[in-house]
Amino acid sequence: MPIKTKILLNKTTYQSPYAQVEVEPKNAKPGDKITITGKNFTAFIKRGNPGIPILFDDRPLTGVKLKSNGTFKIKMIMPPFKAGNHEISAFGIKTDIEVADAEDVITAEQLQQLLERDFIITADCHLLLSDEKYRVCPIDVLKCYLDKTEVPTKTYVAEWFDCDDFSDALHGQFTFDTYPHGYAHGELWVILGNGGGHAVNVWCVKDGDTTKMVVVEPQIGNIFDFPADWKAFMIKI
Repeated sequence: MPIKTKILLNKTTYQSPYAQVEVEPKNAKPGDKITITGKNFTAFIKRGNPGIPILFDDRPLTGVKLKSNGTFKIKMIMPPFKAGNHEISAFGIKTDIEVADAEDVITAEQLQQLLERDFIITADCHLLLSDEKYRVCPIDVLKCYLDKTEVPTKTYVAEWFDCDDFSDALHGQFTFDTYPHGYAHGELWVILGNGGGHAVNVWCVKDGDTTKMVVVEPQIGNIFDFPADWKAFMIKI
């Protein structure tokens, strides 16, 4: 039988040993909907301020009124907290919640599989994957960045600032500006359909529910799928 709420004014807070705080789901990403419930509470409730403090890692998160039967429920959107194990509490009654990474994480092996699926790669392609795992870049983040970067505004100068320099610049600047996300992106050298060579950029993106590899032309800042008449002979991510 639920313990009735005791409203004590100017008295020491007492918490029932049966009080509980629960979070559903226990694993959530920032932006996900979660529900925090409490039951069997007794509490010191200050006159004129009947709010229950909800703490996230001991930091005030929100407040909600305690019902007469000693329960409360609050539905909320998970804020952008750091991924990992965290603690939610109310009046000292605690529960754990795991906050997942806001973006998908893939391994180098999974990244290589995507490259082999989405790109045409020469038998002797020089593939350099420098890390064991990477974050997948939401395509809207990439589009927003390409709209503001100044790399495509630079003038092409044969030998001194040509396609490989554009590729270097966009790769390096994006890495610096998005520190420390560790998005999967890099440099891509290809053989064109006419036999010539070209340097562009490669990104692993999340587009809706689809994770895929895309090409970015750093000289104009556009995104496209790997062309059918190209062959990749160097990929560095």
